Amino acid sequence: MAQRQVWALGWVLVFAICSVALGRTEPVGVVTKVQGQVHVRRAKAKAWQAAHLNMPLYPGDWVRTGKNGRLVIWLQVGHPQTIEANKTVKVTAERTPRDSLWREVWGAFTKRMHANLTEESLAAVAAARSAFVEALPERLPLILIPRNTKVANRKITFRWQEVLGAQGYRVTVGFFDEPSRVWEATVARPPLIYPDDAPPLQPGKVYVWRVEALGEGKGADSAWFMLVPSAETRDIQFALRNMEARSSDAATYALMAVGFLDSRGCYADALQLLQSAVKAAPDRKDLRLSLAYLYDAIGLKELAQREREQARDFIQQLRNLGWQPAAGN
Repeated sequence: MAQRQVWALGWVLVFAICSVALGRTEPVGVVTKVQGQVHVRRAKAKAWQAAHLNMPLYPGDWVRTGKNGRLVIWLQVGHPQTIEANKTVKVTAERTPRDSLWREVWGAFTKRMHANLTEESLAAVAAARSAFVEALPERLPLILIPRNTKVANRKITFRWQEVLGAQGYRVTVGFFDEPSRVWEATVARPPLIYPDDAPPLQPGKVYVWRVEALGEGKGADSAWFMLVPSAETRDIQFALRNMEARSSDAATYALMAVGFLDSRGCYADALQLLQSAVKAAPDRKDLRLSLAYLYDAIGLKELAQREREQARDFIQQLRNLGWQPAAGN
């Protein structure tokens, strides 16, 4: 996965001038699923680039799918658009936004997006992520799990990074495309388990959840998640049990399982498993690099970079001692 450097620019005048030059004001959609060969050409650009998860799309951009390609875009108006194989489609803005929780999330996303300059500076999160959150981690909450992901585990646990000065947090769960809220709770700190007496979450439905800091530490972050269907959950659990039975140790199982869960788009399940493995074996660079990949996949670029740096530090320590680390450790 290509690395992007995040440049946070605070000068409103500079941003205004540059945004005019780029010809962009607000994205009209965000990529939430990519299969096969899919490329995007920016408006007024000549070169095509590979599409990726959480990529914002602007009016005038072009999308091209190959013979095995498929793309799903969540639009500003609150519903998905699927582009099937062998298509070339121009991105256009829709003029009748729906009044829903999606609009609230999209408004927060685009407001913070204007704090950065280019697409490379956007840790865009499938129409729910605050693009400026890495620049101000002490002033805005940061959603960790579940974040822009499918979820196989039916026991949803909401986790986020805390905010200095926060006196509590309001957590809201709602549908992407409906105005009503499914559930809301106020807690002192993370984590928060979705309770058994709350309205049941429906497999296959896309939900937005939002965490808002209360008191002096203000700010909010949002993300989407979707429970996989029950039959697929059983298949995933069966495969994981077989992998665990065949693995020689916990770290090997974690790496095998993470690759499998990643292929299913279940980043939340993979993250929880891998975080436990890293806690048990903090010096395993392969675990840390896998964790960095998962953080990248859901838009947490700063955390991904932190894991890479820790892996490199460990390798350097070994070399300073005259050791050559094995490729798989």
